[in-house]
Amino acid sequence: MSRCPALLRILLGFLPMVLVAGDLSARAKHIDARNASEPAGGAYYLVFSANPGAVGHAFVAWARENNDRLMSESNAFGLYPQNRKTAAFGTVPGEIVAEVSKGNFGQNAHNLVVRVTRFQYEQAERIRNQWARQREYDLLDRDCVTFLTAVADSVPLQTPSRNVGTLRPAPFVLKLMELNN
Repeated sequence: MSRCPALLRILLGFLPMVLVAGDLSARAKHIDARNASEPAGGAYYLVFSANPGAVGHAFVAWARENNDRLMSESNAFGLYPQNRKTAAFGTVPGEIVAEVSKGNFGQNAHNLVVRVTRFQYEQAERIRNQWARQREYDLLDRDCVTFLTAVADSVPLQTPSRNVGTLRPAPFVLKLMELNN
């Protein structure tokens, strides 16, 4: 079995998006946000993504090289209301869901791929777990974009403010890509 670096696996995972969307340079950006030296032992990435559409959806993928098992591991998670019909009516039950179960992985319009340290990666996992325990969704205050923002803040990345131009997931992630180098 050949070993495939995590970044290559991430890019291959997003290949369907490239074939549909066309211009990869306008849709993906790669940055290194490691704030400390990392001992040898694997690479860690967070991918901040948004799906296209009138409303759209934002989510975060965690990817890492596992040198012990000689493979790469990845999974993506987003925040959803438990019942989409009640999502517009204030705070409702919500859940962090693996994107593969929703069929969203690989259909992204915009992707910010961020190389991070193991500490940053694990901090982002802690944020995801906190959100999963809270089990709340609010279309205006606690939606998929605010979940993505909480993870981005933990790296830390510069995050855009939510306004008319960045209210929907795709424009928000585009602005996130623009703000971070």
